[in-house]
Amino acid sequence: MGDQGTWAVVLAGGEGERLRDYVVKKYGQAIPKQYCSFGGGKTMIEHAMDRLDGVIPADKTLTVIGRGHRRFLGKTRLKGRIVEQYSNRGTLPGILLGLAHILAVDPGADVLVLPSDHVMEPLRGVREIFKEALGAAALVPDKIVLLGAVADGPEPDYGWIEPGIALTGRSFSVRLFREKPSAQDAEEYFADGYLWNTMIVAAKARALWEIARLFHPGTVARFDLLRVAIGKGHEEAIAPFVYGALETTDFSKALLERVPHRIVVLPMADVRWSDWGRPDRIEDSLRGREIRHQQRPMEPLAAAVHG
Repeated sequence: MGDQGTWAVVLAGGEGERLRDYVVKKYGQAIPKQYCSFGGGKTMIEHAMDRLDGVIPADKTLTVIGRGHRRFLGKTRLKGRIVEQYSNRGTLPGILLGLAHILAVDPGADVLVLPSDHVMEPLRGVREIFKEALGAAALVPDKIVLLGAVADGPEPDYGWIEPGIALTGRSFSVRLFREKPSAQDAEEYFADGYLWNTMIVAAKARALWEIARLFHPGTVARFDLLRVAIGKGHEEAIAPFVYGALETTDFSKALLERVPHRIVVLPMADVRWSDWGRPDRIEDSLRGREIRHQQRPMEPLAAAVHG
């Protein structure tokens, strides 16, 4: 496969609404969690960058941040290019914005899409599973390869994946994808050995773009206009039109849940994962009950995010 044409889209555009009160109470500032250093040392987005070392070239890493988020970066040096979205319209538009910039310069690109505010360990295992996902995507160029975490409880806040038949390597087809089910359904999914949706996908950039077009043609058409404008000096002028009537759209709920037949799931048997979407998950992890961290002395948040 090689490095040529292999890109990453790192999603860092969320505003951290679910954890706002927790962050303010803990650190005295309202900062999206991806720019926070909960355990001291590196911020979550810096850890996300570390996971790409040896997997994606630095110059082919594209990070989508929220409008006004540059003030949270401070001295943080992100790899590759930073793209600031005109407005936060959810994860699907965030992904399409990253893909538009990639497709404008590399129409045949392979792409790895990952959120910047998740926790994954151990690092070596994470990098290996990323490489495996990209390799699997090369074998199914019309599909999406989705990383599935091994569930450790009936969590209704996550998406759930029912693996189907075994495919090449360790991957499986997908029988069912259900994002944020009822508590009762989550109990059944856990008992039946379903996997958690990590929202980390590998695919051909063009295939992901066209799959999104199937269910959200108007949204993709708007980003088509932006894709054509990129590199011609008028992206900023067209952005208000692209985002003007754009609906907020969740990638998992509005797309992945609707195309299980276009998904291949790759279980992460040796990788521990959490999205740290609730304070109790953060506290449990920092106490070592979920993920073992090498702790550094706690720093004030302002220093940790260099803001």
